[in-house]
Formats: sequence, C-alpha cells, structure tokens
Amino acid sequence: MAMLLGRRRGLEADARSALAAALDDPIFELLPLKNLPEQIPHLPAGARVSVTASPAKGIDATLDWAVRLQADGFRAIPHLSRSRPSFPGPRTFRCDLKFNRAS
Repeated sequence: MAMLLGRRRGLEADARSALAAALDDPIFELLPLKNLPEQIPHLPAGARVSVTASPAKGIDATLDWAVRLQADGFRAIPHLSRSRPSFPGPRTFRCDLKFNRAS
C-alpha cells in the first residue's frame, strides 16, 4: 500500500486503516461515452458508481445512464458540475426527478 501513495516507508497503522477503508468500497467514475457499455462488465456487482456529466453529451445522457445502472443493481448517482451554466441548479434537478418518478 505504501507504494500506492508513492512513499518508500510504511504507513502508520491509522493511515493504513483509513486507506483500507477507502479502498474497501470505492466509487467508480464513468463517463457517458460510446464505450461505457463495455466498461460495465468490469465493475463489481452492486458497486458505487458516479456517472460524470459530459459537456459534449449533456445532462440527459448522464441521468439516463445513472438510471440504467441503478436498474442493473449498481448504486449509481449522477455527478453534475454546478459550474456548468447549462446544468440545472439543485432545486430544479430535485423537482425534475420528482416529476419523472411520478410519471
């Protein structure tokens, strides 16, 4: 584990525990690109997945993939950048999700 962090000496016990806990249940980041379907079989079953919004693909592709991955048993969330002016704010996003769930 020490080489993972680029260190030559061993980690302290508390640092080793923290690193082991972080690596025990990682969040895998995916982009809604053409090759995303090819990446899914390499994910552990039930993995936590963050689908990062792509400016080229837009928010719809991110939300679509997050929903698909949730349906396939992954713990998927859309990762939206608030700094992108084309993405909705949190209130709009929550309202859209409530609306979509009801339909």
